[in-house]
Amino acid sequence: MPRTEGISSSDLRKRVVRALAQIEASTVENNNDLGTMMFSEGNLEDAVFLLENAVKRAPDPVVPLSNLIETYCAANQPDMALFNLAQLSRHVPKSQDKIVAIRSCMEALLSAEQGSEYEHDVSLSMSA
Repeated sequence: MPRTEGISSSDLRKRVVRALAQIEASTVENNNDLGTMMFSEGNLEDAVFLLENAVKRAPDPVVPLSNLIETYCAANQPDMALFNLAQLSRHVPKSQDKIVAIRSCMEALLSAEQGSEYEHDVSLSMSA
C-alpha cells in the first residue's frame, strides 16, 4: 500500500479522483457523478477535469456538458463556459432548450461576477 504520510488530504483526494477518472472501466456516469460531487464540495478544478472526461466519453454529452458549463460559470471562466455552451447547442435540437441553457449560463456567470465584486467590496471596507 502506498504511503500517504506528508500528503495533504486535498492532494490525496486529487490523486484518487484523477486515478479513478483514468480507469478504463470508468463510465461517463461515474465521471459525471464524481464531477458534480466535486462541484458541490467547491473543488472546481477536479470537477472540470472529471466533467471534461465525461464529455469526451459520452455518446450523448448533453448532461455532462450542462454540468461542465455550470462549473465553468461558477469558476468564473466565461470563455470556457460559452465555448462549451456552443458545443451543447449542437446537441440540443429544440431552440427553447438552448435558451434555457444560455439563460442558466448567463445567470451563473453574473452571479459569480457579483460574488467577486461583493468580496472585493468587503475587502475594501475591511481595509479602510
